[in-house]
Amino acid sequence: MTDTRRAVLLSMLLCPGGGHLYLRRWWRGSLFVVPFVLAVGYYIFYTVDNTIDVINMVVAEEIEADQKVIEEVLRDRLWRNPSVYLHIDRAVILVVWLLAAIDVFFVSRRLSAQSVNTEQPSDS
Repeated sequence: MTDTRRAVLLSMLLCPGGGHLYLRRWWRGSLFVVPFVLAVGYYIFYTVDNTIDVINMVVAEEIEADQKVIEEVLRDRLWRNPSVYLHIDRAVILVVWLLAAIDVFFVSRRLSAQSVNTEQPSDS
């Protein structure tokens, strides 16, 4: 497997910026890793916060303690009527992931072309 493929797969499957880190492009990789980690962190925070609110609703007997009711309330809060910030967060995750994969593809191809150029003997 070539470095280009390995770097793209790392960025697509592991984490945006993972391929950049594999190619030892630390600064460029961090430009993708940091926003991704922050966006995923916000997503987890939002989900946990809403889950705690629903648990408090059950404890206060505002909704009944039935699994289907709890699932419906959570689904409504997280998917049907989410905060505008959650929409932005999902978009950030998607855009960062796609840009990282595209960028690492071009970076690794450029690095491969540079290594081929430096390995060729000169005619002088």
